[in-house]
Amino acid sequence: MTANPASPPYRNMESLIRATHAELGRVAFRSLGNHADAEDAVQSACIKVLRCWAKVAGFATAAQQRAYLVTAVANETLQMRRQSRRRREVLAAEDAEPGWMPEFPGGYGDTASEHLRRVWQAISELPDENREAVLLFAAGYEYREIAEMLDIAVSTVRSHISSARKRLPRATPPGREEELT
Repeated sequence: MTANPASPPYRNMESLIRATHAELGRVAFRSLGNHADAEDAVQSACIKVLRCWAKVAGFATAAQQRAYLVTAVANETLQMRRQSRRRREVLAAEDAEPGWMPEFPGGYGDTASEHLRRVWQAISELPDENREAVLLFAAGYEYREIAEMLDIAVSTVRSHISSARKRLPRATPPGREEELT
């Protein structure tokens, strides 16, 4: 069911979701091929759109609101697919025989997986606001997008990322700090 391009915008998020839920599920399922994952993608996208509802509520037509939500679901499915691939790669490295990975460039006898574990440990120890911004940045989001998702100013996102960059080099041996920036 497609909204009339000239129809007035939805007044609240609930009415937008009710009108588009079946379409959102189809979009997510086409990309993910799994109903449970599709439902997760729709739910995550709806939460993200809810966080910026003031912006979406300001759209001139219901069709614009619908398009924004459908795009959010499509982006969420792409993100889930990327994370799924990354998760499999990490599991494969963890399940492999010890010593199969080459030493990490720069010496210190570290394997790439040991280095990665240290970096993730350091990220997990960051303050919540820094960690959220770093994880979204690492996932490929722009500062502007992160600011919208977290409902903060772009300058605050820059500040969180900068603060995290200063803390993260402590997790790496000397001479490797540039790899985290």
